[in-house]
Amino acid sequence: RHNKDTDCKEYQMAKKSLIDACYGLGSYYRINGDYDKSFFYLSQGAEMEHGPSEVFLGQAYEYGLGTPPNIATAVEL
Repeated sequence: RHNKDTDCKEYQMAKKSLIDACYGLGSYYRINGDYDKSFFYLSQGAEMEHGPSEVFLGQAYEYGLGTPPNIATAVEL
């Protein structure tokens, strides 16, 4: 099923920009040790099925960075 709003080029470009911003902020906060903010932004990217965000989010769950450790969730990501 197609949706003319979500199939348009502008929508896709805006979505990519949002994903890039979430990943960039999540990575920035991760590097600087603010794991709560990192977890928040990486979660947003992962919700949009961004692979690198999902990888870092899985590591956050594995090591308890910004969230309680949860190996089962880490493996799912």
